[in-house]
Amino acid sequence: MKNNIFTIKNNKLLCWRLGPVNIQKQKHYNKDVEVFGLSGSHKPPESRGVWAFPYPHYDFFFCYHQYKRHLPKKFQLSIDTDKYSDEYMEKYWEEYESTIEKIRKRIKPSTFYIGEFYSHIFPNGLTNYNEWFYWDSVKDWERVARKTIAQRERHKDRLYTINFGKDHLEIFITRL
Repeated sequence: MKNNIFTIKNNKLLCWRLGPVNIQKQKHYNKDVEVFGLSGSHKPPESRGVWAFPYPHYDFFFCYHQYKRHLPKKFQLSIDTDKYSDEYMEKYWEEYESTIEKIRKRIKPSTFYIGEFYSHIFPNGLTNYNEWFYWDSVKDWERVARKTIAQRERHKDRLYTINFGKDHLEIFITRL
């Protein structure tokens, strides 16, 4: 069933990710990190798995490193911007952005269906970036997740829709 928010087929959710679609050991998520001014571990719920987003939602903030590793060496090294003129740095960053854009066009996210996963969305509709809930029913998750995409609020005589960031839709998969 395709709707405007998620794609579900045979109680499986269409997902996508940038990078290989195989279960991997998660060894780089063991320290506290700061995200959006909030600190936490953002540890995966299990030591082996793969990160993804439900299609068509995606937050490239979480996978930008996949593009950066394909950059030429001159863009992978840190640069001391104080050593160079403003004109040089402007050209450098224009070339950097142009190169990233070419890589983005060449390397596309992979799509796949899954039937169970961990999510930051809990059955009560609350989300927590540092906590996970295991979902074994895509339809149950979808019903709750639809409500977390946007919130409507009335202010005086007008109704406003507030769209939330896609980061709360991030999921962790332990079985493909």
